[in-house]
Amino acid sequence: MHRLWQDESGQTLPLTVLFLLVLLGVIALVLDGGNAYAQKRRMQNAADAAALSSVMILVRGESRDAVVRQTATDYAQANGADTVVLTYLDAGGNVLPNPTNGVVPANAGSIRVTARRAFTPYVARLFGFATMTASATARATALPGAMPNQFPGLSPLSVPLNFYEACSVSGSRCDLWDSSYASAWGVPASQFKSLIDLSNGTAGNLPQMVSTWTQYGYPGAIAVGTTLPAISGNYGNNVADALRQRILANPSGIDPDGVIWGSIDMAIWDSWVPANNNLGTPMQVHIAKFGRFKIRLTDISGSHAYGSFMNFVVPGHERSNDPVHAGPKIIVFGE
Repeated sequence: MHRLWQDESGQTLPLTVLFLLVLLGVIALVLDGGNAYAQKRRMQNAADAAALSSVMILVRGESRDAVVRQTATDYAQANGADTVVLTYLDAGGNVLPNPTNGVVPANAGSIRVTARRAFTPYVARLFGFATMTASATARATALPGAMPNQFPGLSPLSVPLNFYEACSVSGSRCDLWDSSYASAWGVPASQFKSLIDLSNGTAGNLPQMVSTWTQYGYPGAIAVGTTLPAISGNYGNNVADALRQRILANPSGIDPDGVIWGSIDMAIWDSWVPANNNLGTPMQVHIAKFGRFKIRLTDISGSHAYGSFMNFVVPGHERSNDPVHAGPKIIVFGE
């Protein structure tokens, strides 16, 4: 009996060791597993913040790759990330090559960010795992917000796209009736007086309509992509008188020198079709954007109207001076 008891005690020791190992594994699973989950959630927050912040500045018009990447890195590191990997994708989710010219790819519609962080486990290091890595990925996509594509209340004045480029510099004043801007597109100066027929040929009394549209805004709505006929007649006095009345009735502000000024919404065109005398059709322009321009009361005459670009406008919304990303955006998250 005594010898049998000794054999049983010898079998208890391995079972005890096995039990302790299992217990240690459970403790490791609870402690290190919980820590790993917390680190994973932390990296998800870092990736989300980095993706959102970088897409937001992209929407606002930032085109420098280094700035976008630094923004993502700053936000990810502020949330505990050690390393950050940023990838540009197009609207279809296809990965775009990393830019070599320092400029964000023109067709970049989303940004994917992977954030990683190394951490020391509590128990697993006893088994040879000195460090573990938590990683998470987030993707942010900028989608156009739902909105009408037509703009109401336009004036009949319009300018080509290069007018905006020349007149968007701070402090610039450009003549809305300067034919050289249109001439750069090959438009004969005699054919374009910076006026367009917003009614598309349906207005009966153009002189009166030009004055009315200038003073009160076109009562209908004009859509981006519309092609409208240019008005080649001499309507300088009509426009000048209506502009003065508009600004006096609804001034937007007063400059430091005491001059009253007003803002006016105009179409911006990016291509034109020459007049066809055989068919009796006037020159036409293609409407690409809408812009808001500042006009001082003292800068208006029958032959000149000096204005300065304020910002692009879209129906019901304004977006600084960003020609590409004008309009509201919806930011969508996804891995």
